[in-house]
Amino acid sequence: SVYSTSDPDTAFTSPGIEASFRSLGVSIFDKDYITIDSIHATKTNNVGIQAYAPNGDTDYISIINSESSYNYGHGVLTTNSDSNARNDFGYIENVTSYGNGGSGIQISSRTNNTVVRYSTAYGNGFAIAQGTGIGSYNASNLLVEHSVSHSNFGTMSGSGAGFYFDVFGENDTFRYNIAYNNSKNGFIAEQGVGVKMYYNIAYNNSEGGFTLYGSDGRSGIHNNSIYNNVAIGNKYGIWIHGDYTPVTNSVVGNEIKNNLVVNNSIYQLFAENGGDNDGTLGKNNVYQYNAFGKEYSEIIRWR
Repeated sequence: SVYSTSDPDTAFTSPGIEASFRSLGVSIFDKDYITIDSIHATKTNNVGIQAYAPNGDTDYISIINSESSYNYGHGVLTTNSDSNARNDFGYIENVTSYGNGGSGIQISSRTNNTVVRYSTAYGNGFAIAQGTGIGSYNASNLLVEHSVSHSNFGTMSGSGAGFYFDVFGENDTFRYNIAYNNSKNGFIAEQGVGVKMYYNIAYNNSEGGFTLYGSDGRSGIHNNSIYNNVAIGNKYGIWIHGDYTPVTNSVVGNEIKNNLVVNNSIYQLFAENGGDNDGTLGKNNVYQYNAFGKEYSEIIRWR
């Protein structure tokens, strides 16, 4: 729609003011085995493409070869509102999502066994807390691979990461991805268990290249792996930390191995609040065979 006090063809030399009035571009409710192919959803006042299970399950949904842009909320969202509902076995491939107020691609709320691959997200996150390039919340057995997330930004809490696996996720995997020029972390797993990050590249991100964070005094970060990655030009190369309110055994059994971590602006490795194996907040975290570049004062920080 276009708002104008008179005929916009004569009142303006360019088109008038566009105001989104559709809350959803494409939405699937409680349905299985549906494919969305070659769709461009744009300029809604909520979500561009959504798979939603308000009352039951929404399984085997495929979103392929599509775009979602300039929506106020998320570009692509899979979610549900019923504690017994699931969105399982989803498939997202060759999707480009950009300029959205929330996340470019968001996998949320008991969405399990979903694959995101060969997708790109950029310029997202300016309007909604935790808005990120490609992210998840309470999703397990999620695979994100061969994807790129860059130039995401935001002033809301948690917004602006490249790849953000948020709370309660288990056994999620990031591999063969690239994150760069994001206003927060390149890759972050918050309260993750069994999360794996390998063969990824993170560069020029404003916080950690690769981050594990045990927040809010809840479940902590346990048995995650970060290996065979490259981190260059970030604030911190690798950042491992528990909650800033001390929680016993919040950072336990994580492995940081065989990463190339160089030319990050402050610390190549920053381990704190349990990440430093203090024996109370954290223990049994392994840092081994990582390359940190030329020696300098506080190349690694334990706190």
